[in-house]
Amino acid sequence: MIRKLMLGAAAVALIAPAAFAELQNGEQICINKMNKDGVKVQAAQLKVNDKCVKDEVKKGVAGDANACIEADPKGKVEKKRNKTDSDEAKKCTGDNLPAVFYTDSTTVNDSAEETAKALHRDIFGPTLDSLLSCDGNDDECKCQTKVINRVSKLARAMSKIWLKCKKAAMKDGKDPFSAGGAEMNSELEQCVTNGVLTGGLSVESDTKGKVSKATSQLQDTANQFCSVNSSIDEFATGECAGFSDPGNPMDGAGFSQCARDLVECRFCEMVNGADALGIDCDAWSGITCP
Repeated sequence: MIRKLMLGAAAVALIAPAAFAELQNGEQICINKMNKDGVKVQAAQLKVNDKCVKDEVKKGVAGDANACIEADPKGKVEKKRNKTDSDEAKKCTGDNLPAVFYTDSTTVNDSAEETAKALHRDIFGPTLDSLLSCDGNDDECKCQTKVINRVSKLARAMSKIWLKCKKAAMKDGKDPFSAGGAEMNSELEQCVTNGVLTGGLSVESDTKGKVSKATSQLQDTANQFCSVNSSIDEFATGECAGFSDPGNPMDGAGFSQCARDLVECRFCEMVNGADALGIDCDAWSGITCP
């Protein structure tokens, strides 16, 4: 936490005079709408991912989940993507087309969808090949389905905080933002990284404890359902391998911190892509992002 607080303080010191004019109301509406829609695409993809994982371990057909998350079986992600496209056409034209904190609907959609897919592959391996059939591996598959639901919840918690902070940053003009509201990338990036941000709205400050609560729930779930009754590391081919030692108590604290770091990486990459920001995701998450 000390490292991250220092990062936030450094960001405050680096803010330069605004490079863009104060964002008008119509521009803010466009930006906020694109971000809300992007987060809905992320949430839809995470939900698809979780369902695909659950279906594979129950059916026991290796590779099903990896193909499933690409296929969007019921078109739920595509529906959300179409809404982003529609809202852009309505809200982001003419004088309401922003020069900052904005890319386009395709970039917003792709950033949200692809980082959500990547997160599940971080946890279970590039082709989700850590997944185990419930047929003969009941304890292991229960661990995997319970844990990935918690990981997705953690990702959604960060996104909700981001939306709230960004909207306020563009409007309020409170320290350390420009008088008329945030106008530069280096300002808005503090809604992610600055642990001492005035008002405590940032993801890093997590003033209402939503991220901390989701992390604790992830740890508790891992401790309850993983490792002790298992015959194999349930996350052996993922980035968090080694915290589940079959036959021994689960290192839930170590696993949940590993998973949280990965969530931070993918969340950071999502907002960088969607808003053309330049957050150092490795520095913020504390790891080299996959």
